[in-house]
Amino acid sequence: MSILNIETFEVTSIEHDEVLGKIEHGTIEATLRRETRQVPASRYQDGTISATGMTGRYRTGTKAWPAVVEYRSFGQVNPKWGESVWFGRDDRADGFQKTHGLSFSNEVSA
Repeated sequence: MSILNIETFEVTSIEHDEVLGKIEHGTIEATLRRETRQVPASRYQDGTISATGMTGRYRTGTKAWPAVVEYRSFGQVNPKWGESVWFGRDDRADGFQKTHGLSFSNEVSA
């Protein structure tokens, strides 16, 4: 199940970067545990969408880390599109899915 509904991306401003090219800033719908909210997001020239407005917490931790959910392509030949979740340390420990530790940030309105 996807966290981001990419069809709901709405552009509010456009930026042009010398390296990254056109970057569209706006909002996108994100769904976590049956709750859907509009969160800030950016769409890059290659189609990658990065969404913020969420936090991540490790199972045994108390700190809430700023989180990014990214919709992007994986692989050079026959790329497939999917989501990655980023927060806290670069942790590739077996048995832990960062998606299970996500929640919405308090400052994001419903």
